[in-house]
Amino acid sequence: AVLCRGLQAPVYGVDELRDFCLVAVIGARERVLRDEYQPLQLQNPWTKGRLYVRLQADLLTAIEHGHVTTV
Repeated sequence: AVLCRGLQAPVYGVDELRDFCLVAVIGARERVLRDEYQPLQLQNPWTKGRLYVRLQADLLTAIEHGHVTTV
């Protein structure tokens, strides 16, 4: 969509897709979801949260500061 519309945004190749992960966020808590995790199986309170796609490199900093937990 970015390329078709001529928008200014980063475009990632297929080989770079492994650098991303899915994160569930509710309040100040974050949970990194494993690649095989099915988001529709999230249970309370996570069903009230938001899902984000993040670069895994950015998560390393958050994990060091105690803001993220891997599930």
